Amino acid sequence: MVQEFAALGNILTNISDNSAIVSCENAFALLEHEGCQDMGKIIDPGYQLSNPSELEACAARVQSVKKSFL
Repeated sequence: MVQEFAALGNILTNISDNSAIVSCENAFALLEHEGCQDMGKIIDPGYQLSNPSELEACAARVQSVKKSFL
């Protein structure tokens, strides 16, 4: 029984990881369905992320969305 409890942590971690992946995939699918044009840009192999300094104006909104997601 002790061994089963030891494995429980790994099982819950895997469940959480899988849930996060499914949630992200669904969020991306909804964005694409709603006509978000930026998704195609992000998956392009040559796409480069913006510098953090360029994103400062959006930081507060990103933080609130992140908190809601988590």
